[in-house]
Amino acid sequence: MNASTVEIAQRAGVAEGTLFRRFATKEGLFRAALKAPAVPSWVRELDGLSGQGDMRANLTRLVREVIRFAQERIPFVMLRWSHKPSSPDPVPG
Repeated sequence: MNASTVEIAQRAGVAEGTLFRRFATKEGLFRAALKAPAVPSWVRELDGLSGQGDMRANLTRLVREVIRFAQERIPFVMLRWSHKPSSPDPVPG
């Protein structure tokens, strides 16, 4: 959390005030950035692959997607576990 909200807003291509209209605090912004998607893309693919095509190819594809998801999310989980909140901001959702 070393980046300033000005830097974050510039990188996102919005005004700093826009951040604070959506997130009451920098802590809230940080927590939202670490939140995982409600349903990972590989989960949404399961029904479409069921009974379709080559089972081995489908399983290989899904395992690769699960691994990619874990590689992306684990660093965020570790950040969240190691972060000591500066305020008692509740975690949304």
